[in-house]
Amino acid sequence: MFTIIKIAWKNIWRNPGRSLVIIVSVVLGVWASLFIISFSSGMNEQRIRDLLQNYTGHVVIQHPDYTREATVTSVLSETQQARALLARHPQVRGWTARTLAAGMAQTSAGSYGVKILGIDTLQEQGVTNFHRLLQEGDFLQSFVRNPVVVGEKLATRLKLSLRSKLVLSFQNLEGEITAGVFRVSGIYRSNNSVYDEGHVYVRQADLQALLGDSQAVHELFILTEDYEQAQGLASSLNEQLQQDRARHWAEISPQLAYMNEAMQQFLLIFIGIIALGLTLGIINVMLMAILERSRELGMLMAIGMSRRRLFGMITAETLLLSSVGLPLGLLLTYLTLQYFRQRGIDLSVVSEGMASFGYETRVIPHLEGAYYWQVALIILFTTLLGSLYPSLKALKLKPVEAMRRL
Repeated sequence: MFTIIKIAWKNIWRNPGRSLVIIVSVVLGVWASLFIISFSSGMNEQRIRDLLQNYTGHVVIQHPDYTREATVTSVLSETQQARALLARHPQVRGWTARTLAAGMAQTSAGSYGVKILGIDTLQEQGVTNFHRLLQEGDFLQSFVRNPVVVGEKLATRLKLSLRSKLVLSFQNLEGEITAGVFRVSGIYRSNNSVYDEGHVYVRQADLQALLGDSQAVHELFILTEDYEQAQGLASSLNEQLQQDRARHWAEISPQLAYMNEAMQQFLLIFIGIIALGLTLGIINVMLMAILERSRELGMLMAIGMSRRRLFGMITAETLLLSSVGLPLGLLLTYLTLQYFRQRGIDLSVVSEGMASFGYETRVIPHLEGAYYWQVALIILFTTLLGSLYPSLKALKLKPVEAMRRL
């Protein structure tokens, strides 16, 4: 076996140009596979973490009726008990209580449907990052009466600026339409322009006063140390809550969980396409090699080389070429990722399109270590698969006819 490998190693360098074609193909195949995986995973991971931290939460406690209809009357029944549970739970990184209402935002320039979030400013700043997204003003910290923070997209639509008046109308807990006049104290811009256009922030006490209940809370927005712990935390909380219900992010936003799974499937399909292209390339190059060496191969069979050894030699040549290209591809990928992890990949030229889908314009590649050996195994398997047809083709050569070829 060692002799076959030694002969195969010498054979691949008899024609360096042809060998380099396969080596470069393997290097580029490995690099492209891992780089696309890291880019897609990084973009997806950033979007999920951003959505969960700022919009959805890892776990949310709500009244069961609110999860079905999201009506303003479906306030929490066990607010104090839930607060106590969260204060001592080891998996909870932070939480904030919110009062919610769906209504209309109106100015002289027009009106638009919005979701109104009544928040405790200090609690909110300890959990989400919206206070860091302000483009103008402050995060409900001004001393004006009834301050409101609006998204930049909504401000443009309704022609709002700092200290502009904004009328918010919605249904109170008695089922009656009520309204309040607010002044814009801040304008924010997040990575999700759709969210910016449809969500406004007010002080929780101001919204509770308009609703008619100073204790009204609709949800407890909770973050864990890692969003993968969310399901366990939700189950733990539900065991201790009698009336309200805790839901983890995959229940709150099934489409987000589906998107995460779909991304994994997309990456597998993409790797498969690259592997298929690499297989066809190897088959093509090795068939050319056999055609050029048919006289040599016929002579080897004529002097007694068994077909099994001939098959092993050609297969070994292909695997050795991949064994040279594979570590080079892994090294190139590692160096590329190290570079972009420090600087990120700037997509600001398509910032508007990225914002409409909730993606950041600076992507940090993310690649789990398992992908290195998974892609390496796929490439080796692909190389082996690509060597089979040329090897079988060589076995069909007839020694006498092959030796007559020029």
